[in-house]
Amino acid sequence: MCAADMGLARSIRPGALNVSSVTSIAGTNGYMDVHYQTTGRYDVMCDAYSMGVTVLVTLTGWPAVDSALGHIVGRCEVEESAVVSIADGRAQWPEAVAIELHTIGMGLIKANRARRMTVPDARARLQVLVESHLRPADAPDTVERECVVCMSAPRALRFSECGHSALCRGCAGPFMQRARPICPHCRRPVSQQGLIESDDVAREPTFVRPLRA
Repeated sequence: MCAADMGLARSIRPGALNVSSVTSIAGTNGYMDVHYQTTGRYDVMCDAYSMGVTVLVTLTGWPAVDSALGHIVGRCEVEESAVVSIADGRAQWPEAVAIELHTIGMGLIKANRARRMTVPDARARLQVLVESHLRPADAPDTVERECVVCMSAPRALRFSECGHSALCRGCAGPFMQRARPICPHCRRPVSQQGLIESDDVAREPTFVRPLRA
């Protein structure tokens, strides 16, 4: 996707609505507004057009321009009931998400430039879409950290000398019988007496500030 075509109006001349000094057209085929191509003037509505094409490419998985089928804008001019049929099946868009992406994309590329959705409005709607439908990542305390020795059993012991967790109960005995056991993370010497045992260790951060030196 050619997001690089977005934002040129501000990056070329901050604070300006139009750029009149362009002497040669530069941009990615399919993402450039007709206004820019015909006049050489690039403004915030051209930014909107580039963003709209990018949204439609994301929704459909199609290229902006197909040598046989033409420009993506014409292919996306469908009724709301048909939006799911043009959505990229690999993305498995929920119907509500596909419809909103289509609405945003088509709003950004309207032929009537005065009626186009603005980039800030589109960004705000996309943010709402993400917050409403994106599954939140697992909370840190739901991730069970594995023993660094056997790489299978959950960690259950923490070294009080340095604050790191590393070992499960099964690996702790052999590990601590070494002549000079050291923490696998920071290489600080550790001792049998300094081990802190808890079932919560596997779900805690690897490093917790030591309770004692």
